[in-house]
Amino acid sequence: MPAMQIGLIKGESVDNNTEYRDSLPVNMFVVPRDVLETNGYLINWYGISEYATGQGVDRGAIWVSAKDLTGHYRVSGQYLIKVNTDSTVTVIGAISGSEEVSMTYSFNNLAIVADGRLYYYSPAKGLRQITDADVGAPIDITWVDGYFFLTDGENIYHSDILDEESYLPLDFGNAQTSPDPSEGIGRSEDNEVIVFGSLSIESFVNIGSENFAFRRITQKALKLGIMGTHCKVEMDGKWYVIGRRKESAASFHVVSLGSGNSISTRETDKIIAQYTEDDFTNATVNAMIRDNMKLVIFNLPNHTLMFNETIAEKMGLDNAWTILKSDLVGDLTYRAKNPILDPESAKWIVGDKRDSQIGLLDQSICTHYSDIVEWIIDTPFINLEGKVVHQLMLETISGISPDEDATVALSVTRNGRHYVPEHWVEMGANYDYDQRFIVRQPFGFVRHYIGIRFRGASRSRMSLANLKVVFS
Repeated sequence: MPAMQIGLIKGESVDNNTEYRDSLPVNMFVVPRDVLETNGYLINWYGISEYATGQGVDRGAIWVSAKDLTGHYRVSGQYLIKVNTDSTVTVIGAISGSEEVSMTYSFNNLAIVADGRLYYYSPAKGLRQITDADVGAPIDITWVDGYFFLTDGENIYHSDILDEESYLPLDFGNAQTSPDPSEGIGRSEDNEVIVFGSLSIESFVNIGSENFAFRRITQKALKLGIMGTHCKVEMDGKWYVIGRRKESAASFHVVSLGSGNSISTRETDKIIAQYTEDDFTNATVNAMIRDNMKLVIFNLPNHTLMFNETIAEKMGLDNAWTILKSDLVGDLTYRAKNPILDPESAKWIVGDKRDSQIGLLDQSICTHYSDIVEWIIDTPFINLEGKVVHQLMLETISGISPDEDATVALSVTRNGRHYVPEHWVEMGANYDYDQRFIVRQPFGFVRHYIGIRFRGASRSRMSLANLKVVFS
């Protein structure tokens, strides 16, 4: 009997506005590899295991490599803490506010901008607020060429080169490409300051001039801005942002070498279109390179979308997106945020959006703090008009189920909207390496087309390579 191989990386659905939509994988991401007649397979997103306990919801994190400051710091609740490699936490001092903070460091100090205030920390002087009147009410900060460089949303300014705790009234400038507010600050690999406006991006270089020491680089100005102070992250020399141009709505972009390009798809743009400009105040962007995969996580108020740049380069943007969540049957958004690699332990440590837990991104599990979370894969619509489906064969890796709960729910839609009740199929017992996922006589006669959904809700990690449908 003939067989049809079906890709699993991106599925299809329909909506109530008579549109065909992409159905993105949930809590599964693509690994590029030529295996079993496909060029990539799906595997569970990393689980989260307990690592330490903070002081509240996570507000920002940084690894500091400066001598005498080296370590992993977080703002947790209303406290600056240091997360030690033995999973203990040292509470350093109080940081006001409840929103996301900005963190950077010099040779001497860790700097934190929080709640319109500037704080420095060093072991010698402790944690203290910088109360110089010319500090104003900053919203973002970076460190470059011996200066702390800040913005208050209107002006850009820096510390005194001879005393980084001093700010002088003449050491101020402003972005000039567009009369838009300055939303954030960054530093490029070329040691240039990047000023992110709401509708523009400008670069500045240190020329050592009197008073304001930096000069604008005209050739690198972009008519693309960001939606909020923390709607940006740097990874491997590129900046990934939630932003927009004057003539467009909010979308996802990558900025590099003076140019900005969209990394959005029609589906991700439809998701982000649900949010107003004010909603992006609390949006953040995180990035990590793990197992040779470049991953960017966009934390929206009610959605967490992960962009896999490695897959985008090999297989296209449409196959590069995943939805992350921390829920079993609902849509509670992914709880982890601000991943930091601790080079001393080689572990990825995360904060939490819900409470004071500090977690470890654990590739050996798929649970979140021992709670089961579901994963969902939809297939593209399969045109089998007038055919009878005799068998489904799902290529996976069997025999690894320490909790003996390796099961997958199978359901089908014949209209792209409604799915029949789930049918649970065992994937095999622990150490049963010869077990195959084969379902015989799953649907019978197909009048037009079908879409197949696979859903997991167990403690067992799974990988899925491809699906073969046998029909006549």
